[in-house]
Amino acid sequence: MKNIKQIEKVGLLLVALLAFSVQVHAQKKGWTGSYIASHCAGTTAGGTSICYNISFEIDHDGTYYGSMSIDGWQCMVRANVYAEVKGNKLTIYYDSPQDDNMGFNVAKGTKIVTITKGKKRLIAYWGKDMIESEFVVAATRIQ
Repeated sequence: MKNIKQIEKVGLLLVALLAFSVQVHAQKKGWTGSYIASHCAGTTAGGTSICYNISFEIDHDGTYYGSMSIDGWQCMVRANVYAEVKGNKLTIYYDSPQDDNMGFNVAKGTKIVTITKGKKRLIAYWGKDMIESEFVVAATRIQ
């Protein structure tokens, strides 16, 4: 009987350690991942839709960094980005154009988007350059 109680204690300890290690791994991952947004800004004179697909690939290695792609009507943006985390917010900034970039050159450090983790979804607060370029509207959702 004493051995069974010891085995139960060891089992509970192992479960607690496993749960802790999973939690630590999740914390390390943080904001690393892919984020996508889509926005349509009307139609061309010929009736073709003007739509943009924006994607971010964010990685973490001491700092957050990654890439941004915007594809759509007469557009192919490829840029390097970096990001900062404050509380439950990730703010992505423009860093530099990539070799195959075709437009949207803004100053290094220009805010692209701030993403906040809400209860059920991500909330995006877009930078003015993204809105002025019609890649998004203020309410464009990000996933």
